Amino acid sequence: MSGYFFLAGFVLFRLKNIPVIGATIINLAALLSYLIGYVMWFVATLCYPDHPRRADLWSGFAQFKEQLTAASLLGAMASILCLVYPTLLLPALWLFTAINFLLNIGEYHKLYNPPEYAPNYSTARQTVYLRYAFLVTSTSALTAIACTIALTAPAWAYLSLMTAAVVGNCLTIAALYYCQRCAFETFEADTVNHNADRVNHTYEGLAGQLSFDLAQAPQASNAAQFEQPLRPARRVIAASNHVDNSDLDSAIPCL
Repeated sequence: MSGYFFLAGFVLFRLKNIPVIGATIINLAALLSYLIGYVMWFVATLCYPDHPRRADLWSGFAQFKEQLTAASLLGAMASILCLVYPTLLLPALWLFTAINFLLNIGEYHKLYNPPEYAPNYSTARQTVYLRYAFLVTSTSALTAIACTIALTAPAWAYLSLMTAAVVGNCLTIAALYYCQRCAFETFEADTVNHNADRVNHTYEGLAGQLSFDLAQAPQASNAAQFEQPLRPARRVIAASNHVDNSDLDSAIPCL
């Protein structure tokens, strides 16, 4: 539910570039939408089950639950700051940009460390959502940079703001495309049985490529091989999906 408020705030902020619409009213409505969305998101993250972090990933410095909780809390604070002290809009814009970067880190971490408690988790859908999050973050950073230039170098204000408006609207259209894909497109959920088939085929293909005769392998080696604990199904699923969905993974931002 919070996603609808984030989407509303995101679109409203882009509409303020239209001269016939009151910028003050648009800004107020957008900030209220963001505030409601961040509060609802913060409450939702408190209910997320714990999930071990991937310490081997640069993005795994904390559980993605904790990363998203921190982002939602800071987002609510930034929204209140803008509503109470409109003169602090520029620091708030940079704070929103930092929050979006933290959101991207959390979602990137989630992509390579899928939650086992989500039976309908889809790696393909998470990849599409990460593209949407990256475009929103890019738009936020572009707006913060343009406003900073306009305040510190008034001679470049018109050029920077117009460039940010044109490029930002293009990024918004692309972000809305990926948003509607996440909302309305059906993605195949990662399943354990599907994963087991992939693992068996992978082992058989590897044995064939190496011309490895399993029947002649030492029994001790076989025993040691099959006594190795299997990785959690979710992680194997994520790894296999990256092989099959290389066209989707190519757009993942390297944050």
